[in-house]
Amino acid sequence: MSAGLVFGCLFFVLMSIAALTSALGMLKSAVSWLAEHRGPKRTLVAIVEGEFIWLFGIPALLSFKIWSGFTPLNHIAGWAISKESRTNELSISVDSYTVKGWSFLVGDVAPITIFSIFIFNITTGAVD
Repeated sequence: MSAGLVFGCLFFVLMSIAALTSALGMLKSAVSWLAEHRGPKRTLVAIVEGEFIWLFGIPALLSFKIWSGFTPLNHIAGWAISKESRTNELSISVDSYTVKGWSFLVGDVAPITIFSIFIFNITTGAVD
């Protein structure tokens, strides 16, 4: 039975190392691009990006238990993507009804709806 404990601990240590190296690999491309195009040192860019990811990661982590049902990052992504990026990634024309409809929903309808639900939950006492 003691071998199972050793292998179990070893498994989770190795999985933690794999997760850390994957996270660093994803961070590297963003750090490289910002350092080349914006000019600051790679160390500074890496620290700022790490803090930014940590800042937005905490609400995502808390949404599993404490803030269940609260997913802030889904809504921010829709506002942050430019129209040119959307049309290039989706391979559709700028004047299509899909782009106009999606932009209207994400930019106008969604914020009003989210704000209305937020206010309703606060005023009715649905939020603990």
